[in-house]
Amino acid sequence: MSRRFLTLVLLIPLVSRTTTYAEEPIEAISEVRGAGVTVDELRQKLIEPRTFSAHVDGHWVATTRQDEPLQSWNNPTRLNTAGATYLWTHDGRPAVISCVFDIKTSGNKILLTHEIHALLDLPLRGEDSGGEFWHPNQTLTLTRLTEAPELNDDARKRITQYKQIARQFTAKLLRFQTQENYQLRVLPQPLYSWSNQTGVEGHLFCIAEGTDPEVILLLESRPDESNNRQIFYGLARMTIGRVRVQRHGTDLWDVPELDPRQYSDPNRAYTTIQVPR
Repeated sequence: MSRRFLTLVLLIPLVSRTTTYAEEPIEAISEVRGAGVTVDELRQKLIEPRTFSAHVDGHWVATTRQDEPLQSWNNPTRLNTAGATYLWTHDGRPAVISCVFDIKTSGNKILLTHEIHALLDLPLRGEDSGGEFWHPNQTLTLTRLTEAPELNDDARKRITQYKQIARQFTAKLLRFQTQENYQLRVLPQPLYSWSNQTGVEGHLFCIAEGTDPEVILLLESRPDESNNRQIFYGLARMTIGRVRVQRHGTDLWDVPELDPRQYSDPNRAYTTIQVPR
């Protein structure tokens, strides 16, 4: 979650409401320190008040939040006290993923941060008591995986294959304050798995600093007309920093650092919301 070094800026709401963004300038964060926040507090203040819907067949349909976070984590490198990853699904398939965590500014302000990324190829929106706060005009792009193995007919053996594929992805994060590249790692177990009656199945993997998600890797396979499974992948940033992803040493994805107006834009697939504690 490398969004800790923010420039001094007044975040002006891009939609007509008053609760989405901070109403006063967010101070530059010179050193991140744990703020004594718990995962329960993050859930109560950031997760429970918000809902997400998908536009299906002309209607807005509520997505389903998983009862428990996909993972709880902290980041000793940046001294976060608490962090957690949550998922909302539509018909079992990932629709929205989010991370919540705490930061403490150089001015001793504690900010609760909610990162959100669209994972579904349908129109999405996020709402809370203040109305609509997110309506992305972007979504996750799935790309066919080249040089992919032939997947086994046995579902249990296919899980092992998906894990092997996930390990083929490598990623580096460009740290803001030092401009140095930091190697990220693919966590060994998928965060979430799904399948449906049409034969589509998939797994979400986490590419992390420690256990702190920086990129979400979605692997999905679909049977073609010959009933052979075709594998697709998608990458979702969970950081405002620049991230470079490779497979077998070949560049697949290189996303730039975001400025404050970009990472708080409610029309982007990835957005963040920060509120004072």
